[in-house]
Order: sequence, then structure tokens, then C-alpha cells
Amino acid sequence: MTIPHIVRVDADADAVIRFAADELARYLQPLVGSPLAVQPDGEPFFYVGCHPERLPGGAALAERLSRLPDDSFGLVTLGRNLVIAGRNERAALYGVYAYLEALGARWFFPGPEGEILPKGPVRIAGFNHWEMPDIKNRGLIFEPAGYNDPPMWVDFAAKKRLNIIQWMESRDLEWWIKQNPSLQAEFERRGLRWQLGGHYLRHLFPGTLYREHPDWFRMVDGRRVPDFNLCPSNAQGIAYLQSQVASWVERAPGAEVYHIYGDDLNGGGWCHCPDCRALSPSDQLLMVANAMAEAVRQVQPGAKVGYLAYHDTMLPPARVKPQEGVMLVYAPRERCYAHALDDPQCATNRGYWSTLEQMLTIFPAERCQAFEYYVDSILFYELQPPLAQMLPADLRAYQRAGIETINPLMIRRANRPHPSPPTALFTYPALMWDMDASPDEILADFGRTYLGDGRTKGFFRRFDVASSQILATCGFVFPPSVNFKTPAPDDAVVLNTHLARLRIALRELEAAGRMLALIYWEAPSEARPRLNGLRQVWAFTQDKAFRFQALAKGYLANLRYRQTGDRRALRQALLLLDAAGGIRDVPPERGGFLWLVKPEIEALVAGDDLTTLPGRLESAFAEWGRNRIAEAEGKS
Repeated sequence: MTIPHIVRVDADADAVIRFAADELARYLQPLVGSPLAVQPDGEPFFYVGCHPERLPGGAALAERLSRLPDDSFGLVTLGRNLVIAGRNERAALYGVYAYLEALGARWFFPGPEGEILPKGPVRIAGFNHWEMPDIKNRGLIFEPAGYNDPPMWVDFAAKKRLNIIQWMESRDLEWWIKQNPSLQAEFERRGLRWQLGGHYLRHLFPGTLYREHPDWFRMVDGRRVPDFNLCPSNAQGIAYLQSQVASWVERAPGAEVYHIYGDDLNGGGWCHCPDCRALSPSDQLLMVANAMAEAVRQVQPGAKVGYLAYHDTMLPPARVKPQEGVMLVYAPRERCYAHALDDPQCATNRGYWSTLEQMLTIFPAERCQAFEYYVDSILFYELQPPLAQMLPADLRAYQRAGIETINPLMIRRANRPHPSPPTALFTYPALMWDMDASPDEILADFGRTYLGDGRTKGFFRRFDVASSQILATCGFVFPPSVNFKTPAPDDAVVLNTHLARLRIALRELEAAGRMLALIYWEAPSEARPRLNGLRQVWAFTQDKAFRFQALAKGYLANLRYRQTGDRRALRQALLLLDAAGGIRDVPPERGGFLWLVKPEIEALVAGDDLTTLPGRLESAFAEWGRNRIAEAEGKS
């Protein structure tokens, strides 16, 4: 069959269709040997558009397409031509990428390094392929502090058939103002929607206001303090916040949802004044969200404000009801990622599933989005768990709950390249699109096409089992924190269960490492750099598993000290915690509170008297808190 050199678009095609046609022509040109013309007529052709009824013999295709949901598309051979027809313009772009995937193209990470170009041969005959999404709104939450090249991530999102990006900028608005012109163009040519914001309330309601308006701030123990969130009951303070929110939206118009979260802390950030005392943190946050939504909708009537169910606002509000302009953003950060959210066997997730069910009696499911952490580097201590067996069940749980929007957070500790593409970054979009897709086959395809050896499928199976055992910290928070602020588990049964899981993980990692080493040494030299990147991911995971093992053993030793007062147990506990977290090697900018207690740890290692150490650690943390309040009040 003759290969077309024409990409046909309708004369009235919009920017998204023309971009899709240009993408098809760009990727096919090396395969056909000459440029493809994008034009409204001529034969034979590749058709890209939403109106197959305008083609001879295309009425049946249009009728079928009309019965499919948004973002669906079809690839159909029509005589000497190939029709790529989308239910909407964005869907036609998805169809172009699906056709290129049929020719061998792959996109595993943004940019040229994560791309596999189509190899051909260019095929036209025999196509009658239709696709539709299982999850309606499929997102990615981009945190620019940890990643470069935002336009590349917009491009990647479209290629993975995502349709929403949330720009998680929590520092100030200037980054967005500078990026907005170029990013808006990237959104528009792909038909993507966007949301904006993060932990932004502090920028719109800064602690510097405390000097003139102390009554606008929260009360603790009878005293107004500017350390964390505002007083939701103060009408003047709320009116000021509304004016700031309206100004913010005017400077950054066009988002579907504006996210203006309070301080990122677990407990203690809300007001205890006489008017607020009876209101839970959830009720106080919803009061603020309702007020902000009113301000947003005066500027941009169709937009919403996110209510972040997170930490101490995870429990449903009891006294305040959400206004229409408020969207539930459900962020179960401390859940267990070894099990699906609705897994009844997981004690941790049972609680989160119950709170979600309660939330959905207050917020309509269509006004809820899951703020997930499938590719969050910070939560997983820079591990790259495949989550291959958990993800399909997790997405089905959200689907059964009626939630139409799933947005996973993608954030980094450091702006440096991944040694190998995080597999969850391309498995979760594939599974949100098609929940019947096989995670094993997605990973096998990655092995064949990117790593150059399909045998890595066996490695990923064992690596996934190991990762799940590491993440299966049911009964306490993961990752367990070596910062003396998160209480250590005080249940020896829980800790010993965790240690048993870590032993399984280390055995699976050892077996996976042997498999990967064999594949590496048998691989041709051109395949070794990418396989070596995967070996780095494996080695990093093994190191973390050993550190978590030391941490759990340190917690057990600490428990023995608390029960017996044996100073040798305390010494053992803190040395194990040091081995787990590298306390003495943590630089100040990464160490946070750990840096404050470094002298105590060094004194311990030097054999100093241990009897006063717990009190010294507590005093150091109290001093840190006092300094933060003084800084907010403008005192040195």
C-alpha cells in the first residue's frame, strides 16, 4: 500500500489539531524519507481531526465516535488512507501518539533521553483500533523547584494521555508570572487544562501582618501568635485574605482550580480563640476555603479553590459545609503504599478509606480529586518503587468511589537526573487510561525497548516485591523519620513485623541484583549505560533497606531503654539511628532539626554521659520553635 505524504486536516481545524498533524509529520518524516505536507485535501492521506463524517465513507466512524466519552479516539484504515479521529481535539493528539507507538515510539521520561523514536515500517492497512480512558481526569502535579524544563513536562503529559497539570509552586507567584506566556502556549497547542498553587496561604497572609493586626492570627494558650495559620473567625483578616486571593487570581488567570493550602504541618496549626475553639482543624480550613472560593469566583466564575484533606484536616468537617466553589483535594500522604487504599487487610489504609467515604458524604465525588504520591521522591526517600501490583487495585478503588480526577505529586529532594526513568512515572498514566493493562507487560516493554533486554521483566517482579515489603509499614508512618520529631513506634510487635518484611525485601533485592548483573554483563556495550542506570536504582534501594533495618532496630533499642532505663540500650538506639540516617554527615541545608542535635550525637559517640541526653534533645527542639515564632514576629 502506498504510504501517504499528506497529513489532511479540516480547513477549520484549531491549533490542537494542527499541532497534532505537525507532530505526526515530524515523527514520520525520517521513516518516509521526505517532508509530509499538512493540508486540507489530497490523497492518499493521514487524516487527523474530529470530523471523520467529512471524509468519503466516514459517516460510520463519526457515529461510533459520537458514542464514546471525551478523550477517546480511533485509528481506522479507510481505503488507501489512515484516519486518526478524536472525540475532541486533544483526543486526536492522543491518537497520533498511539499510532506512533504502534510504529515503535515510546516516551518513558521527558526529553530526548527518555524517548524511543518510531522505527517503522510505516503501516496503513488493517487498523480498526479504538481507545477510551478509564479515569476521566488524569493529572500530574509538577513542582518546579525539583525539575528543569517545564515545557518538556507539558509535552510528556500529553504523550502519556494526561489532561491536567497542577503547577505546585509554593514559594511565590513570580516564577509562574515569568513562565506563564510560554507555558500557556504549550497548554493550548495540546488542549491541556491546568491548576495552580500549593502551600501558598503564607504568601497571601504573611506573618509580617502580625505587628499591626495580631488579632488576625491564631490564638494558642490565650496568646495570638504568627507562627502558622490565621484566625478563621476574624472577619477583617478574612476580608484581607479575600482581597489578596482576588489579586492573585487576576495576575494568574485561567486555572481550573487554585490551590491555597495552609502550612505543611501535622497538627497544631489552627486557632484556639473563643470563637474558633469548638471548630476542628477541618472546619477552620473549610471556613477559609469557602471565603477564598467566594473571592476567586468573583474574578473567575468557573474556577474552584482546593480544600486540602491532609494531616490534621483529613477528618471530615463537622460544622461547616463546602460552598459550590470548593473542591476536595484528598491527600492521604501517610497511607500504606504496599496495599490498595481500600484493602481491608491493611490497618493503616482502612482508616484512610473510611475518612474518604465520610468526605464523599460532604463533597460530591465529581468535586473531589485524589492528590496521590505515586511518583513523589520525598515521600519514598528517593526510592523508585514500581508499585506494579498496588497501582491497578488502587485506581479501581478510586474509580469505585466515583472520583473522576487523580493527580499524583511529583517532587524531588534535589534537582539532578534520575539514573533510570522511574517506572511508576509511565505505569500510572497507562493504568489510569486502561486499568486492564498488565503492569508486568508495561515493564517488560520498557525492558525490551528502552533497556534492550526483555529479561528485566523478572528483575522488576522481584524488585516490586522488595519495594512493597519496604513500604509495608502498616501501623506507623512511612518513611519513619530520623528527626526526633516523629514519635517512634512503641510496639515491639509492629517493629518486629517490619523487620521481618525488611529481611524479605533484602532477600528479594539480592536475587534481583544477581539477575540484573547477569543481564548487564551479557548485554552489548551500547545497552550497558541504561542498564547501569537501573543498577544504580537497585543499589540505592538496597542501601535504603539496610538503613531502614537499622532504624527499626534502633527503635527497638530505644523501646528497651524506655522500659528498663538501661543506658547501654540508649547508646545502641542512637548509634543505630545514626547508622540509619547518617546524622553526623547531614549538611545543615538538608538536616533540619537533625543539625541542631548534631553536638549531642557527637557527644554520645565520644562517650559523654547519656543521662541528660533526652532532655537536651527536647530543649534543642523547643529552642528551634521559639526562634521560628520570634522570626515571624520580627524579633531577632
